[in-house]
Amino acid sequence: MLLLLSQQESYAQMAAAKKVNWDVEHKVSLNATSGYVWNIIKDDKLSTKASNGFVKSITIDDATMPIDRTVYFADGTKRGERVTQMEDQHKLMVIHVAKESLDPGIDDLEIAIFNQANDADTVTELTWRILIKGDKEAKEKAKAKILTELKQYELGIQKMVPSKSIPAMRMQ
Repeated sequence: MLLLLSQQESYAQMAAAKKVNWDVEHKVSLNATSGYVWNIIKDDKLSTKASNGFVKSITIDDATMPIDRTVYFADGTKRGERVTQMEDQHKLMVIHVAKESLDPGIDDLEIAIFNQANDADTVTELTWRILIKGDKEAKEKAKAKILTELKQYELGIQKMVPSKSIPAMRMQ
């Protein structure tokens, strides 16, 4: 009887789920294992290298979940963030930008970062999805700003991935 109640409850939750229409989706394919890529993403100490210098540093303001942190950018600006999900088993991180860090006209900005590997775990697809709530003009500016940041992360992370070795030819 308990099992039947659990199944009905799960079904009800799934029926209530809404499809999210992301404003930005940015993907990069990397010649590395999913674990290697995930360790780069979740390590705040690697943020400068991973962002190709775009991010100067990330400080943790409160290490208990949800994790409050401040991102300091190379241009002198900063952004408050709250990490609301950090799931090692799914290689997923969800970040909400703090209200005081949102640009005028933006009501909410959520960043989801995750990665998936091919069956052999030799190639990993790293994905950023961004949901922006606000007026149309402000959203377009926010999209451009976040894409600039993501492109720098793409460059930085690609530099951190070990290049494939080329097998030496056998001399006869």
